[in-house]
Amino acid sequence: MEIDRNKPARYYSMGRPYQWIKYQDRRSIVMTEIDPAKIVLAQPVREEEGAISYRSYRRCLRRRGLILLDVKILEVLIENQPLIPDSWLQTVGLEGKRGVIWFDGTIGTDWQDGDQIAFMAYRPEDGRWISASGFHGDTRDHSDFSACYQLE
Repeated sequence: MEIDRNKPARYYSMGRPYQWIKYQDRRSIVMTEIDPAKIVLAQPVREEEGAISYRSYRRCLRRRGLILLDVKILEVLIENQPLIPDSWLQTVGLEGKRGVIWFDGTIGTDWQDGDQIAFMAYRPEDGRWISASGFHGDTRDHSDFSACYQLE
């Protein structure tokens, strides 16, 4: 799957553009081609652990050697939905009943100075994945999945 980095990503929160980008995973934003089969839905928190800080959550993913995927990769997946593995639907459940898929490789700041992260969720009424942006909060738990790239 080709990622055209010459065309800028659209960063939106509640219909308005992000004010600025606070963080981007450097390894993700240089990727110009990825194999969708190597995208993993990582979930570093077990249910019995409760919640951990968002900072610890991201650090845990990076320690595993995973690349946190950015919003541009999310856009390409939304535009090319047949490339999204069917297993993702079983993982997150219908309408995100068991969570959504976060793209933690980009953290933006909205017009109210709140941190925003893009995510995708499945809409059963039209059988499509949608993207949105939301506050990541201070913690993550077992219902949170992050789209990451697994290096060989």
